[in-house]
Amino acid sequence: MSGLNRGTVRGARRARLLTGPSCAATVLIDALIVRALLVPTLMALLGRPNWWAPAPLSSLHNRLGPTESRSGPAASG
Repeated sequence: MSGLNRGTVRGARRARLLTGPSCAATVLIDALIVRALLVPTLMALLGRPNWWAPAPLSSLHNRLGPTESRSGPAASG
């Protein structure tokens, strides 16, 4: 993307014409390959260390964060 922006700033007509398709391709590659394949695979491989949090953040989450209890309006019934 930085190379694409560099070409646009320089004023190259071809770079300006390819800006839209290049950005679309970048977003598509990011969405399909990185976020749909690589991230879930790495999360599965890393397992528990993937969910590591610093001590202050972990204590804040324990104090204020969501819980998995079944009490509340959604669990009635």
